Amino acid sequence: MNPLPTLADLIRVRDLVVADDPTSWPSGFMESIADQAQKGRRLSASQLHHYEKIAAEYTPAKLAEAAAWGDVYLRDYREKAVLVARYYKTTTYFSNISSQILAKPDYIPPMRQLKRMVNNKYAERVLEAYNTPAKYTTGSMVLPRANASWRLRNAIKRGAIVIRDDLPVISSAKGARMYSLLPIGATKPVHMEERHMKIMRLKK
Repeated sequence: MNPLPTLADLIRVRDLVVADDPTSWPSGFMESIADQAQKGRRLSASQLHHYEKIAAEYTPAKLAEAAAWGDVYLRDYREKAVLVARYYKTTTYFSNISSQILAKPDYIPPMRQLKRMVNNKYAERVLEAYNTPAKYTTGSMVLPRANASWRLRNAIKRGAIVIRDDLPVISSAKGARMYSLLPIGATKPVHMEERHMKIMRLKK
């Protein structure tokens, strides 16, 4: 069993967490329990459990990792961060960090916040959509599936030609790769997800 944290321990971790990400749940939690301890009130078993999990992220080794984060981010995370940020810009989550990533190529996001942003099931699905080879190549003829919206079904009801298969992914659904299609007889392209289209079989 770990020794009980002193008030100095709580204040040290609180200051590190708040400096790292002041709007996060761990930040608010640490401020709360540090204030509680300063008033002479003991922490509950549940509070101690959460404190230990948070404090484990702020050990000397973890802080050294954070110090090298700028180089690590640019080398290992920047490319995927941009792709995921494009998706999150269409949602209400990670909006501030996504805006910064897309607007400032030299921006280094907070390490823990960025890892939460790219290491979750939604981000993984978005990255999978980018990394899976396009099912319909440029020049393919396609038709809408029944699950497409009425607007899109109507737009390409006569068929369309694929003109791009690398548009930003804005959905975490399976088959979310986004295409640009030119409907037969039209002059303006429409955008459509892979899951909403099928190959057009030409009659012999």
